[in-house]
Amino acid sequence: WLKGTFLAPALADVLSLSAFTPCTRSGGMASRVVKLNVGGIKYTTTSSTLCRAPFFDALIRSTSTMHTATDEEGALFIDRNGIAFHDILEFLRTGQPVVASVHTHALLVEADYYQIKDFQVVSEDLAKPVYLPEERSWRERIRALYFEFAGRRTYRKRFVFQVDTLPPDVVLVTHSGKKGIQGCLYEEQLAELGFRRCGTSDQKPIGEYVPDPLSMQSQSLCFERAVRASWVDLNKFDVVSGMWDQVDILREGGAAVAQVTAFE
Repeated sequence: WLKGTFLAPALADVLSLSAFTPCTRSGGMASRVVKLNVGGIKYTTTSSTLCRAPFFDALIRSTSTMHTATDEEGALFIDRNGIAFHDILEFLRTGQPVVASVHTHALLVEADYYQIKDFQVVSEDLAKPVYLPEERSWRERIRALYFEFAGRRTYRKRFVFQVDTLPPDVVLVTHSGKKGIQGCLYEEQLAELGFRRCGTSDQKPIGEYVPDPLSMQSQSLCFERAVRASWVDLNKFDVVSGMWDQVDILREGGAAVAQVTAFE
């Protein structure tokens, strides 16, 4: 689970080879106690544990002479995140996923610096994985009671719906029509919500202004849209709300799930 060895040039400024016993590829490893000062925090481990990280393995195997960087007690000094190194060292000791002591992103940056492959972090709060349903697709249909024209001298259509039959996101954009009638939507608002006409009806518009009846033949009062919904584990992935028409966040205990919906 570790990458091939690679010696970063910056090592010459922070570590000294004289404090280590070299790793051996055959016949095991001649190990010794090593004291480290990582960002001001002291650690004690063995060279055999450190050699599991390519960063230290390459350092210990090198035969070149490097400038020694030590603290006042002679511990090798590494100018990195000392708190995060606790988790790095724990992973090197056990090979098991660790509970992060710092923000996960910061910990992964440190693991990358030490060139550790497949470094894993587990959530302390999440006792078991979250079941996510498969993506669902369906068609949503609404039907207007009638339509009217918004003004005497305009052909702008306003459709009137029974409010309790509309999806929640549609209800939010309805307005009051003539005489305070609720559940009104302009045709362009329906289009913005993803609805397209379906079916036909010979019902005529009502209102004070009615144009030539021939132009109103077969007017549709039914609208339909395609809906696609997915679920995302927010403990693993981020969701960009601008990519979806609707995002609903669900939280329970340590679990956090987003239901993302697109209207097509």
